[in-house]
Parts: sequence; C-alpha cells; structure tokens
Amino acid sequence: MGLITEDCIHRVIEANDIAAVVESYNIPLKRAGSNFQALCPFHNEKTPSFNVNSRLQIFKCFGCGVAGNVVKFVQLIERLEYPEAIEVLAQRSGIQVERDGGGGASRETRDTEKSKSLLWANSLALSYFEQSLWDEREGRRAREYLLGRGFTKETIQSWRLGWAPESWDGLLETLVKQAGEHKRDMAQEVGLLASVLRYNEEKNRYYDAFRGRVMFPIFDAQHRPIGFGGRVFEEKPDSGGKYINSAEGKLFEKRKILYGLNFAAKEIGLSRAAIIVEGYTDTIMCHQYGLRNVVATLGTALTKDHIGRLRRYVQQGGRVLALFDSDSAGEKATERAVELFMEEDVPLEIARGLAVKDACEFLPKYGVEAFREELGKAQDSFSFTLGRTVGKISPSDINGKTAAVEKMMQLVNLSPNRIKREMMRKQVASASGLPEEALPRQQPKAAPGTRPVAPREQEKRGLNSGGVTVPSVLHNRFLARKKKEMRLIQFMLEKPDWSALIADQVPPDEFHDHSCAEIAGIVRDLWNAGKRPDPAEIVNVATEEDSSTVIADLFMDGKGGPPLSDEELKGLLSGSEKERLEEARQGYMDDLREAGRRGDAEAVETLSVKISETVKAIDKLKTGGKPQL
Repeated sequence: MGLITEDCIHRVIEANDIAAVVESYNIPLKRAGSNFQALCPFHNEKTPSFNVNSRLQIFKCFGCGVAGNVVKFVQLIERLEYPEAIEVLAQRSGIQVERDGGGGASRETRDTEKSKSLLWANSLALSYFEQSLWDEREGRRAREYLLGRGFTKETIQSWRLGWAPESWDGLLETLVKQAGEHKRDMAQEVGLLASVLRYNEEKNRYYDAFRGRVMFPIFDAQHRPIGFGGRVFEEKPDSGGKYINSAEGKLFEKRKILYGLNFAAKEIGLSRAAIIVEGYTDTIMCHQYGLRNVVATLGTALTKDHIGRLRRYVQQGGRVLALFDSDSAGEKATERAVELFMEEDVPLEIARGLAVKDACEFLPKYGVEAFREELGKAQDSFSFTLGRTVGKISPSDINGKTAAVEKMMQLVNLSPNRIKREMMRKQVASASGLPEEALPRQQPKAAPGTRPVAPREQEKRGLNSGGVTVPSVLHNRFLARKKKEMRLIQFMLEKPDWSALIADQVPPDEFHDHSCAEIAGIVRDLWNAGKRPDPAEIVNVATEEDSSTVIADLFMDGKGGPPLSDEELKGLLSGSEKERLEEARQGYMDDLREAGRRGDAEAVETLSVKISETVKAIDKLKTGGKPQL
C-alpha cells in the first residue's frame, strides 16, 4: 500500500473543521473572543485553557502546552500515527484516501459511503432503543431492572442505555418510515435486522434481531454507535444467550473493541493506568462510582489488538490491571491475558478475590473505598501465576512440580525482554528450589512490532519532543535556537522587506528546526508570489508533522513577545550569524586536529587560515560590523 498523497492530505484537512471535529469527541466548545474554549481533554483542569481557533484551524492548550491542527488533535485524542489520523478524518468527511501507486481508490470510496450508511442505521436504532426505554409503559420493566441493579438515571442517560421491545418489527417500521425499504440491507448487515425466506416466495422477510433486551450501545472514539450488546432479563433455552452482540463486520470487530474506551480514554491517558473488567455492567458501575479508567472486553478474551490499543494510552511505565470474574471462564480469561501481555511486553497486574462475583455487585454493596482496597492487593501477573502454579504444588510431588516448572518457563520465554527473562528465571528457580541451570531454555521471540527508527525520526523524537536520546545541554541549545527561529518567522510574517532580508541572511534550509525551516520557506514563497501569508493557508500547505504546532504557538499564545523592530531584527540576525561562525570555527578546529594526526601540512596551513579569518569575522560581529568571509 502506497503513501497517502499530499493532495489527498490537504483535501482531508480542508474538509474537516477543527471545531466540529473537537466537538464530535464530546468536548463542548464555548465562544471566548476570537477562539472557542473547553476543558482540555489531555490534562485535568478546572478552568478551561484549551483553545480552538476556527479561522486558523488550530488548537492550543495554555495549561499543558499541546498544540496543532486537526490531524494532530485526532492523533492525540485517539493515540494514532499520522496516516491513521488522516484515514479517520477522510472517513469522517467522505473523502477517498488516495495513495501513491496504491490504486483501489474506487473501493475505498465505496467503503467510506458504506460506513456512513452503517453508522446511520446504528444511530437510528440507538434513538429507537432510548425512546423505548423511557416510554412510560413500554420501557417500565427495563427501567426497573437497571435501577434495581444500582444504576442512577443520570448514568443510564449518559451511557445511552436502551430497551428493545418484544415487537418483531418495531425497529423495522421506524427504519422504513424514515428512510424507505432500500436501507433495510444496511440495518441487516450491522445485525439490527434478521431475515427469513418466505415460504414459496423469492424475497426475504425482515424482523428485529434484538427483542426483549436491555440495550448497551458501543461507541467508537468519536462517540458514534458502531454496535450494540443486548441482555435478556432471564436466560431461556430459546433466548439465544444472556448477551448477544451486533454482527461482526466493517464497523464492529469484537477483537479490536474495548467497551467504554470512549468514556475512559482521557482518564487512562492522564493516569497511565487502565482497569479491564469482563462486562458492560461492571464497566458502567465502576464509572458511576468514580473509577473512570475502566474498560471491558465484549464477551471475548483479550487479544493483541486490545493490548495494542491500551499500550497507546498507558504508554511506557504505565500499568494495566485485570479484574475478571472468579468463575472458570474468568480463570481462563486471566490465564490467556497473562500470556498475551507477557508476549507483548506490557506490564499486567491481576486482582482477584472479591467478596462477590463482580464489580457490579461489589460496589453498591461495599462501596468504592473497599473496592479500591481490593484493587490495591493486585499482584504483577508473573508473581500471581507463579504462586498459583508452582506455589500450590507439594514438594514431594515430583511430576506435578516438573509440569509446573515447565509451564512457567513457557511463560517466561514468551517475553521478548532478555533482562526480564533472566529475572523471572531466578524467581522460578527460587520458588521451585531448583538451580537455574536445570531450568529449560527456549529461543525467545522477537519483540512484537519492533522496527528500526529512521535517523530523522530519532532526531524528531530527541530534539523536537525533548526525548532522552539527546543530552540535555544539546536539547536546551536546540530549544533556544527554535525560540529565535520562531521570532524570525514572526518578522517574516509581518512585512515582505523583513522576510526578504531574513531569507537572504538566514535561508530557510539553515534553520535548525525542521518545522520552522518549512514555515520560513512557505512564508518567503508566498511573499515572492505577491500574497500576504495567512496562518490557515500555511497550516494547510505545511507537511512537517509539527508545523501546525509552531503556527499555534505563534498565533495563539496571546503574548507574541515585544513589538517587532528593526533593532531587534538586527540583533537576531547578528546572533544567528555568530552561531553559524562559531560552528564553522569548531568544525575547522576538528578538521585541523585530524589533519595534524595525518601529518597533512598543506591541510593544516589552509585550515589555520580559515580559523583565523573566522575568528576575525566573529570579533567584527561583536563590535557591530557585518561579517565578510
């Protein structure tokens, strides 16, 4: 699959108004002067500091400092890479994703239109189920059930729970009335309708797939309904199971979905901790009691896709805690989770031993503090498994101990981390009373998803993001230079004469920050073309990932520095020239030492002259003169 074309990226950005996109993630914006404001979704705050500017199509939080354009926002809110964020926005706006040499544009167009139709069907069903629940007569039994479980009216409304009446065609009639019969196929595809072939007829008879069930809508990150779970009051032989879900398909893939993540994402990101439970009601009850970093699987075991999503939110150094039911199914789910998390090298803790079956029963009975105490007893998954595997074997049971040790070593060797494997080997040896040399070894698997990091990416991680790959002194120097370069861009944006002077003495390709270099080049070219640079246009033209962040810092800071003046510009240019000369002098000195080691007398003489001339130029610059080299 080829790269997404630049033209496609620009069209996607232009088609997605940043204010509308932000609000689609359940973040209400209020007008504040030329900006919109909201509580920041990326850090905890009581006073709104998250600003969105629709004219510039950028956002910035003055509390935590995050800033960027609509793509950057989607990246941060959904923990996506840049191409993935473009795909999300393309689908949202109905634009086909075009790739260099990728082909298949028509298929992607059809997929986008189909997704919109499927989401429409689910949205209509969601409204139908909600209205049915709050219907005085129709939804009485369902309301009594939910309130009886301990859910408040506010919680029921917030999670948009519903009721599917016993009727065979209530949803079908609503669907046909609003959209006509041609939409029935879409509703059937997402599992809202089922069909049977009429006797001696050549067309299907449709009926409601969900009947007589409390409905739990399942949302994506933008709070759009992508599926449903339906629960019966009491399980009967012909009921089809206690829970049934929407049909697997384009929108709904259980192996990738974590129920409640749309509500829990912010808290998980802030706390870098996630709690996984088994069901809908456990998740909702935890949130009702203030535990807002809780998610659940959808009646299926944890998968690598689930772990991958959680890894993006908790990031390195975070923690994931699993709280599964204490029945046999919960035991199997726990064992599988331990293996997968070990294989993916993501730390996992296990909490067990609730006084009742699950969180939904525990919290109303014992309260949130008692629940937190139980969570505080969680063990890391390896210690938990070791105690339940080797610890419970009698010392005299040789066969049992052998099998237990072999099982533990299979778990150890799932880890791609060599240091962790060695530490876990020591724990197994200590618990079993065996010498380490006696423990079986196995060739470990390669770390999942590993890939070499490109030099440019390393530089951006280290410099632009303040990563630990660059010594702090160099990083501080880079930040100081970036600050000066951003000030130079402010001068370039102000008037064409200043822009031409800066571009002549400090060409854009000599800027150290990649984003500043790109913006400086765009501003220069716009002035040269007779156009006044517009921030919104610069954001749309720029391709560097951090360019929109620089624009946001320049135009939404509210400070902007002191008034621009010829005197300040002269000082900035002089400082930039001095830095360039100092770097040149250092380079000549390094070359001189190398030439001396080689015994290259001619190179030594040439470099000595260059060093002398550079020093004179620096001295002249210090006295206010213009360097001439």
